[in-house]
Amino acid sequence: MNKDLQNSSRVTDFLGKAFVKMPRKLLNLSLHPEKKKRQLACMYMALITLSFFRDGTVMLGKNKHVCRRGEYVGTHSELARFTAISLGSVGYYLKMLEMDKLIVLNVVKGGTRIGICNYDLFSGHEPEMNGWQDASAGEAGRRMADVERAMGGRNMQDLNPEERGNA
Repeated sequence: MNKDLQNSSRVTDFLGKAFVKMPRKLLNLSLHPEKKKRQLACMYMALITLSFFRDGTVMLGKNKHVCRRGEYVGTHSELARFTAISLGSVGYYLKMLEMDKLIVLNVVKGGTRIGICNYDLFSGHEPEMNGWQDASAGEAGRRMADVERAMGGRNMQDLNPEERGNA
């Protein structure tokens, strides 16, 4: 085996310890020959990369904003600078991502709050569930199903035709 290939400490030093998972489709789009597809992928990857990996605060001018995990709070001009996409096109690509339900846009004082939908898919973070939370969630679900069945709610489709008539 090549000695250079075995020396992983140099690679680890270069790459760091924090990683973000990127789908292969997104990586392929970032190399697409069509400029619009390439820049759309670049904008989405920039948002994923720049978003907070834990709750914190951000200053936009004189305004302090709470930023949640999976959110980016900033300005369009910052995104234009980070992505090398023109300022006018940044808004266009953000709207495209919002229409595809990949992000959620909210205007805040001094900038924009952008939430990444399903951010946990990119971060590798899996929420921890304690046994009592699982049990209480299951119990709450059963109670809700009973209430909906009694009221004739959406769970009526789960019932047999005979039960639907009696409920």
